[in-house]
Amino acid sequence: MAISFTDILLCVNYGSQLQTVAKTAGLNHEEWLANADRWVAGFLEKFEQHCHNMETAIKDRIQERLGRQLGKGMNAGLVQQQAVVA
Repeated sequence: MAISFTDILLCVNYGSQLQTVAKTAGLNHEEWLANADRWVAGFLEKFEQHCHNMETAIKDRIQERLGRQLGKGMNAGLVQQQAVVA
């Protein structure tokens, strides 16, 4: 299997990019950790807010359905009472 000059250049370029990333991460390790902490905290805050929104929406929907069922039940009860009285 022959390796072309282009393959070698790609490999060298990729290796140098990895080294650059590693050096940057090493030099700014504390800053990187602080950023990661902020990202995680931000994600968790948004996740918690969306969970709260979903909880509220679910509760509201259950209340609406219960209200409709009670309304139907009360109307049915009134119709039955009127039929017995008449």
